[in-house]
Amino acid sequence: MWTSPFQARRGFTLIELVLVIIIIGALFLIVGRGTGSFAYWKEETFLQELRELSTFLFSQSAADQTHYRIEFSERAYRVGSFEEENCDNLSCSLAPFLVMAPPTRKQISSPPSFPSLFEPKATPPTLTFEEGVVDFSPQGIMGSSLIRIKTDRGGHFTIAINPLTGISTLYNYRYE
Repeated sequence: MWTSPFQARRGFTLIELVLVIIIIGALFLIVGRGTGSFAYWKEETFLQELRELSTFLFSQSAADQTHYRIEFSERAYRVGSFEEENCDNLSCSLAPFLVMAPPTRKQISSPPSFPSLFEPKATPPTLTFEEGVVDFSPQGIMGSSLIRIKTDRGGHFTIAINPLTGISTLYNYRYE
């Protein structure tokens, strides 16, 4: 059968397809914001990055023979390095091995190998830190090895760093 070239074709036009895709995208946006799933994934990503950073700093301090510190304020953290106190006697040299106490130091400075870590990194708006520090030395973790985080919904997260292996674990509650 013969068809005319001017006969109407069946199917969708490009404009109709673009409009349908825009409508579906808008619905996903409304549902995602309404259910809080965007905030959840931002929190989850931030917590995993912080957990991986702590494991990285543990191994990097041993590789570089440098002391690193993560400083936490309420809404941000930053990483710096510090120098050990110069001492000449044997007890001062052995102190980090025996007591695992942080050495006397001045303020932290930008890590020479990773200067971008010195810039404060803000938390997602729904998370706050309990202020504190975690110190990494070539011999292991000195002092606290827990990072505590609160959510604006009343929940708690804890990142626990094993002081011997540097492996960090994320808990969805306040770990003591």
